[in-house]
Amino acid sequence: MSERGFSVAVAGDFVLGHQRDGVMDPAMWGGPFGTMPLEHARRYGYKPEKDGPFVKGPGFYLSNPGHLFLETGKITEDQLAPAERAYYGADGDSGCVDRVEEQIGVSLVDFIDLRSDVSQLAREHPRVESAMRAWVECMAQSGYRYSQVWEASQRYGTAPVSQVQVETAVADVRCTRQSHWADYFYAAVADYQRQAIERTPDLLEGALESEKARLLAIEAELARAR
Repeated sequence: MSERGFSVAVAGDFVLGHQRDGVMDPAMWGGPFGTMPLEHARRYGYKPEKDGPFVKGPGFYLSNPGHLFLETGKITEDQLAPAERAYYGADGDSGCVDRVEEQIGVSLVDFIDLRSDVSQLAREHPRVESAMRAWVECMAQSGYRYSQVWEASQRYGTAPVSQVQVETAVADVRCTRQSHWADYFYAAVADYQRQAIERTPDLLEGALESEKARLLAIEAELARAR
């Protein structure tokens, strides 16, 4: 990107937010969805505790390009589109991503559809659906109108922590515990994951081996760059 005239940073799945009054903002709490402790909600809402176990710090999540994105920082609005074209490529011109992918030379086995199917099947499990409806009803009794369990946290995803956010997060956690939707959901996910492993062992073994090979290739490229 520097060769193409842009000063940027490449960020990953775990991105450090801005610090405000000891809270990482606007990053969200990074624990598994539906497992936030009540005490955390009371103090931080949906935001991560500074230096806590689920603060999203800088860096990449393994080597999956699906987790990478362009952090343009101080690039002005009129420079944004050209920077994105330089990074991702456009109109037959390969971007910086393609250039680096060629250097790595190892592609990942794609099983994102399988992961998506597992999650969707778990959400459609009758017990999970019933528990999620119970969460909606519980939140409504507390004065919050949401139709899906993820809508409350999504609403405050990039918003600074506030008293309203804290109160919403506390109600969310309490209704999650009362409805047990997260317990049922993760149990269903685990069951469908076991079935996927039994039915598609070659796909998942291939995905693991491609990840290992890709990480080794990246380490070799980094060593050469030093």
